[in-house]
Amino acid sequence: MRRWQGRDRFYKQVQLAALDDPSASIEAIDVADDLTTLGEPLTQMVKVWRGIRSVENTFGVGQNQLETLVGQTFEVDQFFSTTVDRRVAEGSRPWGWCK
Repeated sequence: MRRWQGRDRFYKQVQLAALDDPSASIEAIDVADDLTTLGEPLTQMVKVWRGIRSVENTFGVGQNQLETLVGQTFEVDQFFSTTVDRRVAEGSRPWGWCK
């Protein structure tokens, strides 16, 4: 986790690797490959939460139109963190590990 959130913003390199961007570092490609290998489709429907800073940047609609997206499926070609705990998603700072 510390490497992902490091001051060098390593997570941005991993996201580039997920997009097959040639500018991604070898280390980031290795991490993206490992994360992809570890991920598996869920076997049942699960409600998850994600804290976001901008509804418009994330979903392409204003906050007042967010309900129009309910039930739609979005494919994200990057790693997209979520949590089953709404309190974690609503926190204003990283929870738990940054004290």
